[in-house]
Amino acid sequence: MKTCLQIQQKNAKITAEIMKSLPKFSTRAMRRDFINKYAKHVKTPKSLLRHMYNELTQTESQDENDEQKMLNERVAEILLESDDPQLLLDYRELNGKSVNEKYNIFFNEMGQYFEKQLLPVNERRHGNELYLPLAISVEDLKSQVTKQCPPGTPIPSSETIRLQFMPGNPFQKTALRYTGRFNVKFRVQTRQARLYHPDGRYVATMFRYLKQFCVRFREESLFICLDDKAIVPVGDPGVPISTGVRGHNKVMTPASGPELVAADHDFHVAGLVPSVVLVTEAPSSSNDSFFTGKVYVTTKDKVFQSSHPFRHTTELIRILREHHSSDNVNLEVPILCMMTDGGPDHRVTYESVKASLVQLLMQLDLDMLIAIRTAPNQSWVNPAERCMSILNLALQHVALSREKMSDEMEKKY
Repeated sequence: MKTCLQIQQKNAKITAEIMKSLPKFSTRAMRRDFINKYAKHVKTPKSLLRHMYNELTQTESQDENDEQKMLNERVAEILLESDDPQLLLDYRELNGKSVNEKYNIFFNEMGQYFEKQLLPVNERRHGNELYLPLAISVEDLKSQVTKQCPPGTPIPSSETIRLQFMPGNPFQKTALRYTGRFNVKFRVQTRQARLYHPDGRYVATMFRYLKQFCVRFREESLFICLDDKAIVPVGDPGVPISTGVRGHNKVMTPASGPELVAADHDFHVAGLVPSVVLVTEAPSSSNDSFFTGKVYVTTKDKVFQSSHPFRHTTELIRILREHHSSDNVNLEVPILCMMTDGGPDHRVTYESVKASLVQLLMQLDLDMLIAIRTAPNQSWVNPAERCMSILNLALQHVALSREKMSDEMEKKY
């Protein structure tokens, strides 16, 4: 008669034989949760954690791509054929260390470039993080520092330069790649962030249909985009005021040098309102760029020349008659397509805007007039917005003041 121990041994043997034949299942979500759970507490490369997970679960590795497959095979080879644990090294630990001194001359010149400038804090003038307002982009910064370097100096790539700054968000995974060599960061101001609106998708569809229409009737139509730039402040006589371009109005001179001669941008009454008209050249395909064409800019005084739909229409008629008319009266094509932002001077749902569009239709003798507008907080869709950055280049480090008027007009002003 078999004892209880013999029965247990037989059952264990049978169970072991069955386990060998049973397939092992493991989902990618289970492996990802395991790696993310222990990666926060141990300083171990994720490639090693993937190998540990496969050993513990007795599952085969399911690689997401060829690069990960090669990395997993290299880790397994090191663990099986080598007894040196130092071979498993996360090279991100080398960030910030002077391992390669090839670009030291360039980075020293960049540090001196920062010391010469007066770097501000964030847009509310609080905090200990500095911002770089004088270089428009990393490429611009690279070109400026290169001019200060001796001939033959090795110049790093733009990506290498970008990683020498402080990360925009230190809690993101990409922050591990930054070295933090300079206590400076590039950041988009929060006021420039794009906002969501439920009508944005419908406007995008209408814009796509409009571009297809302009491409199909390229010889009979003209596509224009209108937008007003932000008011450019103008100081009183003898008191010039900064133009107020974001990121540049706070830094006008170096830390040591000439004194500030411009007033703060909060103290002004006069101002200029630039109106931009972009007359595009329709491409051969609706998927091509619609930013090729001519740009016309008109300026108005915000005090004596108030902005309203009929003034915009009158300015547009004058521009089209001078540059896109064969008889200086009627438009050279019978169809005019317009795209504007959602401001009160261009909102097509207003009766005043509808009346101004009727005036445009009659004055230019058009057969068809199509006018659409962007959704609220979605003015960046308007192609005319791409012209604003070019205008900002001319307004950087500029202070404006008006001339003195007669005593009577000064009192009314």
